[in-house]
Amino acid sequence: MKHCQRFALSETRAFTLVELLVVIAIIAVLIGFLFPALVSARRKAADTVCASQLHQLTAATIMYLNENKHFPDPDIIPAFGGSFPSAITTPVLDGIGRVMHWPMLIGTERINELPQIAVCNERRDCEVLYDPYPPAAFGAPFWLTGYSYCGGIMDLKMPDGSPTTAAELMPNHSSDRKGKHHGVLWADHMALLKNGNISMGWGYFHFKGSHAIDNTLLTIVNPDSYRGHHRAWNDGSVEWIPRGSFSLDPADANTAAAYKVGYSSLTAYCYY
Repeated sequence: MKHCQRFALSETRAFTLVELLVVIAIIAVLIGFLFPALVSARRKAADTVCASQLHQLTAATIMYLNENKHFPDPDIIPAFGGSFPSAITTPVLDGIGRVMHWPMLIGTERINELPQIAVCNERRDCEVLYDPYPPAAFGAPFWLTGYSYCGGIMDLKMPDGSPTTAAELMPNHSSDRKGKHHGVLWADHMALLKNGNISMGWGYFHFKGSHAIDNTLLTIVNPDSYRGHHRAWNDGSVEWIPRGSFSLDPADANTAAAYKVGYSSLTAYCYY
């Protein structure tokens, strides 16, 4: 009798199918609660890295200013008839590179071959874009690194000395060539392309969820996924501009954007 009691106490009870399903359901619910938090934490970490890189780019550009008495000169993109801040060209990166001791660029490097801080980490995750854009597309080669360079964009002239098509929609918002007034020097890429009054889509890399892409222009059809973006001033400060800070209605571009450049057939509005 004692032997039987010892045997009974040593037996283990197995999970029933119902209990196992309950445990799985609880785990699924916990994952459902934790996943958004993990995604949010990942975004915040990526945003912090991006802001840090913009701060380093700004510091390097200011060092260039101190050595040369002006910021690196951006290039004119023929398709726009002026500087498109998001079109990052070899002279700009090589100018900063001399300060940062980067090797000189050939001009054909792919995005993942450029110096790390020169490319937004969110941009590196997007492989559908040209890198660099071929000259046949816009008249000059450039990289879409995820960052926009605004130093001296309003000081440029066309090769024949005539004005560019650029217009600063927020007076003195961009940094001038010699850094004499407070202005934005670098920013995350955030732009709208228009053909006359018709939206041709948006470009940005700080987003959540998914969005429809125009496969011809590689632009985002509707900006519902936009979260916000950074801008870095020529005093070295970097700030986050959250969604809702300005109108995303293409009809409001002339009052919501900071800068525009281009012709009636192709105009780029830049927000920073």
